[in-house]
Amino acid sequence: MDEQMIEDCKIDDLAEPVLEVTGQNRRKIILAVTVTAIFLLAAVQTIVVNAKAADEAKVFYIGMGESVTSANPFVGIYDSDYLFYSYVYDYLLFPNADGNPEPNLAKTWWHMNGTVAAATGSVFSTLSYHKTPSDWPAGSIWEYNLTENVFWNDGEPFTADDAVFTIKIQTGAGYMNYWAYQPYTKWIERCEKMNDHKIRIYFTDRTTHAPVPAAWAASMSIPMMPKHIFSEYTDAYIAQNWTGIPAIGTGPFMGTPSLPNEMIAKESITLVKNPYWNFTENGVVKGLGGFHNRTIQIEKLVMKFYAEEQTLIVDLKTGKLDASEVTPTNYFALKESKPAGLTLVSLYSSTVYSKISHFNVNELASASLNPTRLDPALLRATAVATNKSYIVDAIFKGLATPGVGILSPVWPQYYWTPPHNETSTFNVTDGSGNVKWSYTKPLDEVMSFNLTLANEILDQAGYVWTNGVWTETNKNTIRKVGPDAADRFVNLGIVGDASAALNKPLEFEDVFEIEVYEDKDTSEYLTSEWAHIGVKLSQKPVNVGVWNQLVYGFQYLFDETYWSGDVDPNYLMYIVTSYAMDGWNEFGTRSPVYDNLYNLQAKEFNATKRQKYLDECQKWQYLAGGAMIYTVYPKTTYAYNDRDNGSGKWVNWGNWTQHPGLAIDHFWGETPLFYNIKYVGPVGGGGDTPMLIVAGVGIAAIVAAAAAMMIMRKRKTQSMLDEEEPEEEEEGGNP
Repeated sequence: MDEQMIEDCKIDDLAEPVLEVTGQNRRKIILAVTVTAIFLLAAVQTIVVNAKAADEAKVFYIGMGESVTSANPFVGIYDSDYLFYSYVYDYLLFPNADGNPEPNLAKTWWHMNGTVAAATGSVFSTLSYHKTPSDWPAGSIWEYNLTENVFWNDGEPFTADDAVFTIKIQTGAGYMNYWAYQPYTKWIERCEKMNDHKIRIYFTDRTTHAPVPAAWAASMSIPMMPKHIFSEYTDAYIAQNWTGIPAIGTGPFMGTPSLPNEMIAKESITLVKNPYWNFTENGVVKGLGGFHNRTIQIEKLVMKFYAEEQTLIVDLKTGKLDASEVTPTNYFALKESKPAGLTLVSLYSSTVYSKISHFNVNELASASLNPTRLDPALLRATAVATNKSYIVDAIFKGLATPGVGILSPVWPQYYWTPPHNETSTFNVTDGSGNVKWSYTKPLDEVMSFNLTLANEILDQAGYVWTNGVWTETNKNTIRKVGPDAADRFVNLGIVGDASAALNKPLEFEDVFEIEVYEDKDTSEYLTSEWAHIGVKLSQKPVNVGVWNQLVYGFQYLFDETYWSGDVDPNYLMYIVTSYAMDGWNEFGTRSPVYDNLYNLQAKEFNATKRQKYLDECQKWQYLAGGAMIYTVYPKTTYAYNDRDNGSGKWVNWGNWTQHPGLAIDHFWGETPLFYNIKYVGPVGGGGDTPMLIVAGVGIAAIVAAAAAMMIMRKRKTQSMLDEEEPEEEEEGGNP
């Protein structure tokens, strides 16, 4: 089969060739009967009281500022992409509203050592390394007992074969093709099928193949893929060339035949309920939702994409959107003139969202790039010259807090705060490697905004002014590499000869995505502020395609970016390692010290000890300076229409500030909010159960019977701190 064939393989087509009435085919016949009856009944909606309300019943509209870039879950890089995947696909486990692992495609899980695994059926003789069971310590082998009676949205059963297939294509020889989930697959040696509903995953160090405990293995957010669709294709094709259509998943929603055109148009994507997610067959409740006793009242989910946020705001105000993220500017504007019922809430994103400004410190990047970007003194000076509080107030309107590392405060059990009772010293060395100057401060102050200190660091490091020091009346001046700095560069291994660095100006181009307004504002602020220390920035706004090419190709000097990831810190801690250099690492950091800290936290099951390693990881990031300036942790701002407060069609939104995983940006499968909300209909509408004329019910029954005959003949995806408070009650929470 070629690419065109998989493009032509629409969801409707997948259910076509049925030649006999087996148990499996009966499900398809029942589904076809139901769907046909619904469509034909819609044709006689003139006999339905309040027909317009019935047409729009249980449709949930989400507004988004960026479109889904790819339907292929191995290609997308933006949160909107991962939201789409979470509606269609499922994971073995997923974090609930409080960030704790919840059963999903795996109903139970536990870990063991090799001796126990061998005694209970595991075969070690087929392993490439460490064939002796006793080599495998406790926690290096995890068993996942899969949920029974789960089906893909084309009606085929989900089994252990699908899970093994999904893991296998992303490990071993296929590892480099599948960069999206490398924080997990880096550690996976193999996935073993024990029976149709049981798998075991073996965890090792990818470099040494030594078995290692995996402390985070209950938090692997890898979307499971259907083997029966993809077994004929190469790993590389699925990872890089597959368009993502057909989107066959086990999640609560599925695409429509319009999905290919919607992906091109990038205006909206319509998803409908997966009929196999929760259904009854012969009196038995089946499907993933059915097994776990989960129900979702949403019948249709529409992701609407907006190039202009003011249009989005209008649709929120008029009720055309049920929920959306909004920018801080519009958040405050809505607070000033908020329609009744529109609920506003701000909180740290459940996806651990942070904003970052940073140099390209990949020493293997093009030699034509300004070598000063690799100087620890420049990295420290620029970090100290960055007023994070100003960025919080001026750019994020107070809806943020200053950053320290890649983990935001949303899940406080993992967050690190620099302590005051520990000191840190920064050294500037000379051309012989001797310390010529240093400063020491408490850890919580050592990176604080201080232009005087930043200038002193650069002075001591040997950077000289081209036209006198910067003043309000002498702005046409920057620093350049002086003789002392050039000698330091040779000693530090940045250049092989001092002449390669001498007189290089501290001048850098700042790359950012043209659509991200806060990155533009941050870049302009840094340009103004860093001029005081003789560092010149110039703006380079680009589209997302060019940004990816420049940044992940390490063809840039300075960059504005953001990161978000899993509740468990393993994913985001991995980003900074040298292991991620061919995948997610856009900083260029290659530190054996950091890699070791990351490895230690990944293996440690004791929560207290693991947190110490996580703290050390975050401390290393904090002190890395311009290699990673974590500027702020933004509060994500949302608006939604709550019928309990007077607008919209849905109630029971829950308290997002106490349970951040309820927010609509939860992107790990089966959004917990969707279990909670209940449909009550628009204000003044018909509510949850529109009345049908009795004759209509009779017609529907006749239509269903006729459809069945035709078919038989044819054989046929409290972490909020300092949240904005309303006058009388907490925003985002229902009593």
